[in-house]
Amino acid sequence: MALTVYTSKDNAWREYVNPLRGLTLERIVQLIEQGERGAFADLQWFYQAMERSDALIATVLMRRRAALLSCQWDVKPEENPTDTVLAIEQAAFLRDRYDRVENLREAVAFLSSASFRGFAHVEKHIADSGGGVVRLEPVEQWFWCRAGMFGAWTYNRDARSGVDTGEKIERNNFVVVESPIALDRILAVQYFRRNLALRDWSSFLDVYGIPSMFFVGPPGVT
Repeated sequence: MALTVYTSKDNAWREYVNPLRGLTLERIVQLIEQGERGAFADLQWFYQAMERSDALIATVLMRRRAALLSCQWDVKPEENPTDTVLAIEQAAFLRDRYDRVENLREAVAFLSSASFRGFAHVEKHIADSGGGVVRLEPVEQWFWCRAGMFGAWTYNRDARSGVDTGEKIERNNFVVVESPIALDRILAVQYFRRNLALRDWSSFLDVYGIPSMFFVGPPGVT
């Protein structure tokens, strides 16, 4: 049995929108305020563009992802269990179930983006009659919205701007990670100031940075 959310996500129209073009500090503040109300589509689209265009932020993200994916994982039995045999069997069962998830590391890496974006969702794909999960499909952040800062998560199918109420979801079908602080919110202002300063510096060099040329010639030469 496959769920339907991931098969119907469509942001094709957003691929024609560059949130960095004509960016101003007022626009960043407006996007953050939308996010506070639960309308994340424009804000999260901007975050993605910012992460991909800034060398420092992109490097931090890649290093964090690489470090996370280099870690080994295991399922440990409960310490001092009342039934040691049962605890070992439970750990073995969980290990077997996690091993059946075909993209476990990819899903964990995506969930770790919550530290920068503020939240991350993956959808459980259940394929066998026993209820085993075989895939955890990442659902990008711009497809989510909520009514207010603490409202229930709903699905913004077309990633429409300014939407804070979407389609209801079955919460148990998703793994959700939320971060109390979205690092991208802090980085957005620094990103804008740094790039604005670099742009002004480039403009200064275009006008004043090229040294004047002087030629010494014979008398009477203009």
